[in-house]
Amino acid sequence: MLPDKLTSLARLTDALSRARSAAEVYAASLDSLQESLGVERASILLFNDEEVMTFVAWRGISDAYRQAVNGHTPWRPDSRDVEPVLVRDGEADPSLAKYLDLFRAEGIRGLGFFALTHRGRVIGKFMLYYGAPHDFTTEEIALAKTIAGQIAFGLTRILAEEALEAERARLAATVANVPGMVWETIGSFPDEQRVTFVSDGIRDLVGYEPQEWLDDPSFWSRIIVDRSQPQVDVVAENAVRENAVAVHQYKLRRRDGRTIWVEVRTAHTMVNGTLVSRGVTTDITMRKEAEARNAFFSEAAGVLSASLDYEKSLAQIADLIVGSLGDWCVIDLVEEEEVVRIAAAHRDTSKGGTMRRLQTEFAPSKNEIGIGRHVFETNTPLLLENISPEFRERIRQATAAPVLDEIGCESLMVVPMTAGGRVFGTIAIASTAEGRHYDRNDLAIAVELGLRAGYAIDHARLYRTARAANRAKDDFLATLSHELRTPMTAALGWASMLRSRDLSAETQQVAAETIERSIRTQAKLIDDIFDVSRIITGKLQLQIAPVDLKQVVAAAVETMQPGIQAKALRVEIEFENQDEMLLADAGRLQQVIWNLLSNAVKFTPSHGLVRVEVKRPSAESVEISVGDTGQGISKRLLPFVFDRLRQGDSSATRAHGGLGLGLAIVKSIVEMHGGTVAAESEGEGSGARFTIRLPRAEASKGVAAVPTREPRISLAGVTVLLVEDDDDTRVMMSRALEQHGANVIAVVSASAASAALDAMRATPPTVMVSDIAMPGEDGVSLMMKIRGGAVESCRDVPAIAVSAFARPEDRDRILAAGFREQLAKPVDALTMLQTVRRALPATSADLA
Repeated sequence: MLPDKLTSLARLTDALSRARSAAEVYAASLDSLQESLGVERASILLFNDEEVMTFVAWRGISDAYRQAVNGHTPWRPDSRDVEPVLVRDGEADPSLAKYLDLFRAEGIRGLGFFALTHRGRVIGKFMLYYGAPHDFTTEEIALAKTIAGQIAFGLTRILAEEALEAERARLAATVANVPGMVWETIGSFPDEQRVTFVSDGIRDLVGYEPQEWLDDPSFWSRIIVDRSQPQVDVVAENAVRENAVAVHQYKLRRRDGRTIWVEVRTAHTMVNGTLVSRGVTTDITMRKEAEARNAFFSEAAGVLSASLDYEKSLAQIADLIVGSLGDWCVIDLVEEEEVVRIAAAHRDTSKGGTMRRLQTEFAPSKNEIGIGRHVFETNTPLLLENISPEFRERIRQATAAPVLDEIGCESLMVVPMTAGGRVFGTIAIASTAEGRHYDRNDLAIAVELGLRAGYAIDHARLYRTARAANRAKDDFLATLSHELRTPMTAALGWASMLRSRDLSAETQQVAAETIERSIRTQAKLIDDIFDVSRIITGKLQLQIAPVDLKQVVAAAVETMQPGIQAKALRVEIEFENQDEMLLADAGRLQQVIWNLLSNAVKFTPSHGLVRVEVKRPSAESVEISVGDTGQGISKRLLPFVFDRLRQGDSSATRAHGGLGLGLAIVKSIVEMHGGTVAAESEGEGSGARFTIRLPRAEASKGVAAVPTREPRISLAGVTVLLVEDDDDTRVMMSRALEQHGANVIAVVSASAASAALDAMRATPPTVMVSDIAMPGEDGVSLMMKIRGGAVESCRDVPAIAVSAFARPEDRDRILAAGFREQLAKPVDALTMLQTVRRALPATSADLA
């Protein structure tokens, strides 16, 4: 080989060694081919990823030629023992006949194919093109093979470096996107460990530069505050032996002083007897905080749900708080408009005495919750990340300043305990450490705790209310049983004594009066119960008409005369205006005044005073007050005297009877009239005064009558058809009617209807009195048959219904069937006779 050829090869070798890209390799290779082999045209082709031979560099050939022969190759990548393909004259080679026109157009006659191989695989080729037939010499072929070897080596190196660089770029991009820090060390921990790689993620993770760890292998140990797995070397040995990933968790202190939790996932391998560790370190602070938060809430939930004694539970919650969220904690609760400091706890047990003072001596006063007052009033949490000088001045001026100064406060949260829009109290949590300042995340935890505590309090109070309601119901039923059985005992006893023929007329009179009084007492109890039921369901209706207030008061006082006389009470009645008129329901207004008088008489001792006053405090209102010199009302009970079933004494030893419904009925009736009622008392033993204020409207003299006693009733000449299935009631009503002159036709039952209808046909009655609830066919059905003409001559007979169904809807149903009147059981004889008298036709009434 000539010296100039050797020189050319040397230049190629040097160019290839200095090449930094494939393009530089291509240029140096083509230069060498032209220079060493004296060709003007040459090209380089390589296999692509699909193993298709494609042009990568060329000189002196057209685009049309390249496109036409692109992909043509005599070899595959796995071809073995490849040798150059030499074509002296393309026009004379039958295997290239299909390219003949292409060669002629391009001016090509001779061609040389030289394979580029690396480690036994064909990676490409270079082509030599001649414009005339060319005979390849041995020296030329040898030189071309040498150049092929050089080009193949240079290309392989460059392509490998480019692939490596691309892989590095991909790896760098991956590492850059890994949350946390990627690293590699060589050597055993800690003495022999050397750091070989640290990603830039170290900056975000702990605030240090990668070089700081590269320069100091002990760097990591210096910033660790706490480690969950101290035996790192043992974990590494186990990971190597088991070919597993080792996981460590550490608590670190960042450069800025903030502490975080990190998790290190490491793969350990042994390379030539040396431990190589590669790992990823990530920030798990949020996960740790979530775990701690969940554990805290789980424990808090357990405390709050373990007992309905929420006062005790809240004290335990305070202890839980100072174990995790704060250094000290105070919990204030509102109980019946009074503020109660339920708990005061401190992390430092030596401060127990100080916290007890804060809970007892410096508890908030009524309607005040200390620094949490604004929180309570607005249901808005308070966060003071740093205690300002102004706030410290407020603390110094507080009555609890000595205690607060002793326990300290650097950061503070106050959150409401709330449920259903109601605030039950507040939780104050404080940090005393200079480096510990609460943030929004801490506040969110405290607010959630406040909500959970609020729900627990609400649930417990609802349960207590339900239990109290059940107790009240049980007390009411026991009282009702007592109140019904007491007069029943007297009535039953006197009734049995009346069978004796040895009773004097005076004793018989006492018996009759006692029985009547006992039954009226029972009827009053039942009426009160039904009145309350109507009030609750909104079915109590008023019959408004002009009312003479003086008559109403007089009638109520007259009704109470037996009780007044029995206790020798003095009753004073004073009217500021004797002709005071109201638009009201006379019967209900009398019921109100009677209830108040009954209360006064019941609770006033013998020879006491009951005073009724009627005043006109303004042109728009009238005021009625009933006062007494009785036992009075305690301050504790006074706000609740108008509550249903509420009594000052519900025990078995109580001195006074009653169901505790009267004042509730009074309040409801007065409010239905658009008025108000209030109770006053200076306390037990000081008497009581109830004041009703009603709106005053102009009322004419057409005054609604107040029931008064009527003269003896005569029913002479009146025939009464009595339909009643109860034997005792039928006999009583028959005797009463007969004693007042009536001719009574008593029918046992309306079960077949024919008995009543047959009696009508036989003797048409002047008036009919019928029970409603009877076996078989009820009174309403019977009445509808009569009004339908079952007995034509009695189609319009006046009819009175007697029924234990006393609701307004029952009365409407009965009257709609054709009855003129309805009497609610129990019915006394006088009321029944008066109703029969009113129901008579005008001619019959005149005869009677």
